[in-house]
Amino acid sequence: MSPRLHRRASPRILTGLAIVLALALVPSAPAAPQAPPVRITQVTVKVFGDTVQLAVVGTGALTYRTLQLSSPPRLVIDLPGAVLDQAVPPILDVDRGAVVRVRVGQFQERPPVTRVAVDLKAAVSFTLATSSPGVLLAKFAGGGGVASTTAPAAMRPAAPAMAPARVAQAPPPPPPPVVPPPAPAAPPAVPGAPAATPGRITLEFRNTELADVLTALSRVCNTNIVTDASVKGQVTVRLVDLTCEESLRFILEANNLGFRRIGRNLIIMAAEKLAPPPEAPEAITYPVGFGKAEDVAKAIRDAIKGILVTFDARSNAMIVVGTVAQHEEVRKVLASLDIQLSQVMVETRVVDVSTSDLRSLGLDWGLTGVPIVQIVGTFPNQIVLGIGTFTINAALDALVTERKARVITAPRIMVVDGNEAQVNLGEEVPIPSIDSAGRLTFTFKPIGVILKILPKVNRDGLVTTKVEPEVSSVTEFLQTASGPVPRLATRKATTTVTVRSGDSIILAGLISAEERKRVLKVPLLGDIPVLGALFRATLTDRRETEVIFVVTPHIIAPQGAPAPAVTPRP
Repeated sequence: MSPRLHRRASPRILTGLAIVLALALVPSAPAAPQAPPVRITQVTVKVFGDTVQLAVVGTGALTYRTLQLSSPPRLVIDLPGAVLDQAVPPILDVDRGAVVRVRVGQFQERPPVTRVAVDLKAAVSFTLATSSPGVLLAKFAGGGGVASTTAPAAMRPAAPAMAPARVAQAPPPPPPPVVPPPAPAAPPAVPGAPAATPGRITLEFRNTELADVLTALSRVCNTNIVTDASVKGQVTVRLVDLTCEESLRFILEANNLGFRRIGRNLIIMAAEKLAPPPEAPEAITYPVGFGKAEDVAKAIRDAIKGILVTFDARSNAMIVVGTVAQHEEVRKVLASLDIQLSQVMVETRVVDVSTSDLRSLGLDWGLTGVPIVQIVGTFPNQIVLGIGTFTINAALDALVTERKARVITAPRIMVVDGNEAQVNLGEEVPIPSIDSAGRLTFTFKPIGVILKILPKVNRDGLVTTKVEPEVSSVTEFLQTASGPVPRLATRKATTTVTVRSGDSIILAGLISAEERKRVLKVPLLGDIPVLGALFRATLTDRRETEVIFVVTPHIIAPQGAPAPAVTPRP
């Protein structure tokens, strides 16, 4: 260039350099911060009959683009802006339905792109959609057909030209036209849904929102799930080979949640919200037909906790305050308690007989073959209890017929099982006493024959009877400052024994001794002092008598009930 041309160009070059420097000195606007990439945490495969489902789970919203290759047949799914977690296995061998295997890898580092390649046996129909922002589901039908996708166009944004593939395959041809796929087979339903339940499923999520896990489960199990505000938080789930019902219950129980079913829809909320309100107690009156309301009320109060029980003696009824379940228990217990009891008819004979006459017949207690059951007590003479036989009763009847024995009393009394009966034959004698104020008072004492009987019916026609006999009499009157006071002679015993219905209980050994003196004299001469002893004589009569109680219980069954079976004698 000539010096002249150089001089002409110099002003222009200087002007351009000044403009460049001015633009360089102008501060540029700060670049917008880029959003962190989405991390792919799980890639799982589920098989439902001939349908294979592929689930890709990420930590954020997923966008995708697809590529269909025909030689060999496969579907390529690219996830722009996604980074693959190292825990995700690179190869999943499936070999079920139309899917041979699934291969996962980091296709591109910057910008990040994760690629999922599904190797197919043949071109099949499939559906591809996001069940939630972070879950992408792909379903492959079992039969052959034209491969297609039904994912909305809005979910497949146009992507820039793909970077060179890192797999050993030719660039794919243009995709075929989109054809709507046939409807896939219905997946399993959550318990309670009318859909058929297929095989078992496997779920695996790590640090995933609970609502997203339930949404994925609802899609897998083909049911509608609605959650309220209490369903929140992140969970880590790994459930292998479980049914839809088992999977749902495990997830809900681990997070203190429950569900309410409305048709085939499930409403999930906190468990305490689903708990029914406590039942309001109700007061019900129960009439008592055969027992005493007071006794039955006490038994039911002790048997059933948490109820309020009272009774009305006038109407013989019981009032119970409790819930529906508690009233059901009351009815069961009352049905077994308020029953008609057996009755016992007790025949009693009290015989007063001379001991000498008994010995003349060979009835020496303990030596006559009468089984001694129990020695009741120690008195001036031993009281012996035995089981009566026909021979003993016949012997007593013979003594009475020959006027060598006297029947003091022979009452018959009917008593309800488990209640006490009392027979009192005699009179009441006043016994004077002086109280602390110096006043004369009287206490009346029953004198004569008193018998208390308490029978209890057992099984096999046996009766356990408590017997308390007592025989008392006035022997003489003692003169005191308060007046004559009677002197009493009392013979009594107490025992309990079990016998068969119709057998007799013999209580013997209640012996009393009387000593009488008689004076024989010659009239007038026997009354002369000193010399009269020659004309008079004193005779002493000693007489021993024994009171024998013969008690025979008979079981009277309730009306309409079968007669009790009597155990045969050994």
